[in-house]
Amino acid sequence: MSESARARDPWQLAERGETTALVDAASGAQITYRELHERALDLAAQLGDLSALARPSARFDESRTARPLVFVLAALDVGSIVAYLAALAAHAAVCLLDRESAPLLREQLAERYRPDYVLTARGSDIELVRHAGDPGRTIHPALSVLLSTSGTTGSPKLVRLSHDNLRANARSIASYLELTPDERAISSLPFHYSYGLSVLNSHLFAGGSVVVSDQSVMRPELWSALREHACTSFAGVPYAYQIMRRVGFDKMELPSLRTLTQAGGKLPDNLTAHYQKLMAARGGRFFTMYGQTEATARMSYLPPARAADKPGSIGVAIPEGRLRVVDLGSGETVREPLTTGELVYSGPNVMLGYASTADELALGDTQHGELRTGDLGHADAEGFFYVTGRLKRFAKVYGLRINLDDVESQLRQHGPAAVVSDDERISVFVEFGEPAEHELLRAELAEIYKLNLNTFRVQRVSSLPLLASGKIDYESLQQRTR
Repeated sequence: MSESARARDPWQLAERGETTALVDAASGAQITYRELHERALDLAAQLGDLSALARPSARFDESRTARPLVFVLAALDVGSIVAYLAALAAHAAVCLLDRESAPLLREQLAERYRPDYVLTARGSDIELVRHAGDPGRTIHPALSVLLSTSGTTGSPKLVRLSHDNLRANARSIASYLELTPDERAISSLPFHYSYGLSVLNSHLFAGGSVVVSDQSVMRPELWSALREHACTSFAGVPYAYQIMRRVGFDKMELPSLRTLTQAGGKLPDNLTAHYQKLMAARGGRFFTMYGQTEATARMSYLPPARAADKPGSIGVAIPEGRLRVVDLGSGETVREPLTTGELVYSGPNVMLGYASTADELALGDTQHGELRTGDLGHADAEGFFYVTGRLKRFAKVYGLRINLDDVESQLRQHGPAAVVSDDERISVFVEFGEPAEHELLRAELAEIYKLNLNTFRVQRVSSLPLLASGKIDYESLQQRTR
């Protein structure tokens, strides 16, 4: 396949013919790679005067700057996948947004970036709306996908990803997960979230398939679809795995399921060990992974064979990538094992850079393949890495710097919990316990961190607020403390 054709068809859909690419869980309909490619090309031809780009014989001009900006309001449905692939086929820059986000937030992004088209998917149907756009805007030839840094449409700061970023990360993921055309994932994460998008991309790259379901892990319909359509893998964030214990996942009959992957934050060590043992007993695998949107998705993984003797580790860098620890003062690489510094990742999946304005869509690669993660961590003597906290997730209380991620880690041994601070008080939100137990938690934390009991406030909530990505919505919790 030529480079021009690959840019329009990065997952080589046209070459996979009658192999099943997607299964719509709601209808049971199966969509082949050929059908998916044709649907994407049909829609691509409607994105401005771009019909020539949809023809395989068309000349692909990497230098052209009059490229459209397409917003895709995505949900967990087939239409969202078609819209995403159509924008790629039309050589547009596509910004994936949550269809269910607040209209005001979407309007603010539209005002800032002025898209040429907005595609809204509902099931298999796709609504195309032409917008005024910005005739004077330049979009860099390498720019392919824009994702929010926050997992919502609330932040105007977007991550700029190239075709090469997408393919490199999909290639690495397919390599270490050993994905083949026989693999079938279920859509357990939103496509506008880098983790969910990486599941889709890596399976398309490997020639596998994805069962598209909009059901949550709390709904029996999701697990019925997984069983009925013989899904081989499930991907989840920590909160999902906590919920799965409650809904009886351990006792479910899921004979086709052979791989669980976890990313999006740290899962408590006891739950990690639980799922590792559960999957091993079933002849399957449990992968702990680490990543950021700025690295397209993945940066490291923990090989299941080493999970038992490396509790809490994020593992080793993905194929084609490199992780290192740098000193917070000098910026030099730390050579001594178990010495804490900032984790820095290098690889072909590192973003082009950020965009906060429409003018910045014209920028090229400002990262040069290196990402300072903002995470604190260390490596052991064998080169396995550990995350110990975030540079910005610290509170200074009575002159002491408290790692809020460490506080959460203490609490999550008891159940779902999240922690925020206003630098005068540390507010703890939990989904478990009664007032008497909460007082014991306060006393435990006060003892561990040598702080006054009144420093900690524990509040029970029916459920922790989540972003569309499934991560904790800390901003929402912060507002509850004001």
